Amino acid sequence: MATPNAANSPPLIDSHKYKVNEDPARRIAYSRFKFPLPKITGGGKTFVWPIGPEGFTRSGSATLAIHKYLGRGYVDVHIIHRDEAHFEMNGTFAGLTSAKNMHDLIEVITAPKAKFLSVPGVFPNIQTVYAENYSFPHDKEDRTHSIDYSISFIRTTTGDKVDSKSAVLHESLSAEGPSVPRGAPTRADSDRVVSTSDGMRTLRGIADRVYGDADKWRALVDLNADVLADYNRGFVGPIVNVIPDFQLATMRFEIGTRLRY
Repeated sequence: MATPNAANSPPLIDSHKYKVNEDPARRIAYSRFKFPLPKITGGGKTFVWPIGPEGFTRSGSATLAIHKYLGRGYVDVHIIHRDEAHFEMNGTFAGLTSAKNMHDLIEVITAPKAKFLSVPGVFPNIQTVYAENYSFPHDKEDRTHSIDYSISFIRTTTGDKVDSKSAVLHESLSAEGPSVPRGAPTRADSDRVVSTSDGMRTLRGIADRVYGDADKWRALVDLNADVLADYNRGFVGPIVNVIPDFQLATMRFEIGTRLRY
């Protein structure tokens, strides 16, 4: 089973088998928000949620020793454990990617040993967790491909600070459309070409290699519109307005594909 790549990008569907513009998931305005994506690592694999945090519940309880004495109007309380922390995430995996998201997430949360959960915007630090239970319901009246999810974790410790900058995989689009990142070349002044190789097969991976900043991947879109159009036959209109940001930034090119930068 394919797992998210080293850039921690959401899983992709087979664009040759399904047209992205037929996928209900594309209706979610990924590019309109700057929500960093939650991710969980365990068993040597990483799962990244396709959108930012949806529903969640933080709860906890203390383990207390309570002593009561005959005839007294008060009790003695001793704290055995201050906080048994629990965290529940719930939401929806939308569209044709839902089943793959479900299987990939289950593979991670059921792996042996502790998991490392990052939920930017909810926890400032990485959480060491164990999965208590999970549920992926699909209502019988639901005629879409979407699958709901609910996962409950128990937390043990906290780790390093979450790096929000590296967690953000999507930048918002302005009303005028995508802008070319500062310092990136334009089509007119670029004659440089790079060939994709193992470990450098996505726009983010290429931008990280040639610009030193994966977030400058949008410059490659303008410079290689013809290549992208060839990879995505059947789409009408500008590629950047049809394909969701997460798929455009992380679509995998064949090794040896030549791209301008």
